[in-house]
Amino acid sequence: MNESNDQHHEPQELKHYLAFVELLRHTLAASTPKQTPRPRWQVILESTGGTALITVIVGGIVAGTVGQYLTYRYQQSLRQREVATATYEAYLKRADETITHSFSLIGQVMSASDDMIRLAYPIWNPERYPLSTRPRIIADRTKLIEGFREARHSWAKERDQQTLLLQFHHNADPEVAKTWNNLQNSVTAYSDCANQLFWRRGVREERSLSVVSCIGERQVLLTNIDRFTLARIVAARKQASLAMQEK
Repeated sequence: MNESNDQHHEPQELKHYLAFVELLRHTLAASTPKQTPRPRWQVILESTGGTALITVIVGGIVAGTVGQYLTYRYQQSLRQREVATATYEAYLKRADETITHSFSLIGQVMSASDDMIRLAYPIWNPERYPLSTRPRIIADRTKLIEGFREARHSWAKERDQQTLLLQFHHNADPEVAKTWNNLQNSVTAYSDCANQLFWRRGVREERSLSVVSCIGERQVLLTNIDRFTLARIVAARKQASLAMQEK
């Protein structure tokens, strides 16, 4: 009898227990905040593989944009350098042409002056030769004298123009201007000395004058050529340095 009552009572208690557990489960489930389901694209991007993918894509975009910009800037800089180099080379070419012509004029005057000094030697006196030989001596003398006059005329005509060109091509460098001025004066001084020596000793036969009377003027001329050349080299180096800085 007691056993039967216990068996009937046990199922009732078990049912109440199970009901209590179920109620507790529902209560806990209701108290837990529900998370909104994430879209699939978010799940993918928040994964390790998605993060790596974003890094690659964004990095590629940034690298591509920056790379294109850097390439553009490099190409622009390269073009500017090419234009600057071409301009500077053309500038140097014109400067070299000016110098070449200036030295050509100076060389002609020096050579013609040397000839005039040689004409002051007694060997060029036509009266020292037979009548049959004199016409040839006179013709040779006349040719040298005419060459001297032409060289002096060209020098007098173009030296001022060369001065302006040299100042332009060397940015009015004071040392270049100074040495060129000294060089001009020494060229004129040597040619004047040669001309006077010829007429006074070669024509008038003033024996008091020596044929080496103009050696001092010639030495000054050579020294001034060296000084001008050195000044021009220094100025050219300055210009080259400035050109490289501008590039």
